[in-house]
Amino acid sequence: MHLPDLIIGSGKVKKIWMPVDNTYTIQALYRLGIKWPFISEEYIYYFVKYLVDLDFFSI
Repeated sequence: MHLPDLIIGSGKVKKIWMPVDNTYTIQALYRLGIKWPFISEEYIYYFVKYLVDLDFFSI
């Protein structure tokens, strides 16, 4: 490995999925009175529509 590879990177990225457990955080927030509904298809639709309206996906 050459020095530029260390600085810039070799171009190879190893991606792995890490398991997530947010049970403790959800319980702590619930005890503080913070609750939120599950995300619905309607929410996702309007969220993506909002991003499109902002030209978020335009190049």
